[in-house]
Amino acid sequence: MVLVGIWQLLGLVGRDAVFSLGAFRWVDLMIWASAGSCVLALGLLGWLTVQTLDHGMQPGIGLALIGCAVLAGGVALLVAVLRGLLVKAVGWKGEATALRAELDEVI
Repeated sequence: MVLVGIWQLLGLVGRDAVFSLGAFRWVDLMIWASAGSCVLALGLLGWLTVQTLDHGMQPGIGLALIGCAVLAGGVALLVAVLRGLLVKAVGWKGEATALRAELDEVI
């Protein structure tokens, strides 16, 4: 899902519309997909831990699932920060347009 979101955002960049409100849908999709992957990896780790209490789980599986959870959580946090920057960019663009309209009225 993250790759679909990136693909759609690249399409918006090609149309010079990346600072539109439509970009937020794809950014939000990327955040939720990454957060869901993190929760899924941690849930799978918990389930496997409970299922293998008798004979123990291979340590590589646990480390791989923890690594996947950390990676997916990091991507979700990074995209959330970039979403904040997109909010600022869209807000500044609207503010700049309003200031330009006021300046045109003065001139």
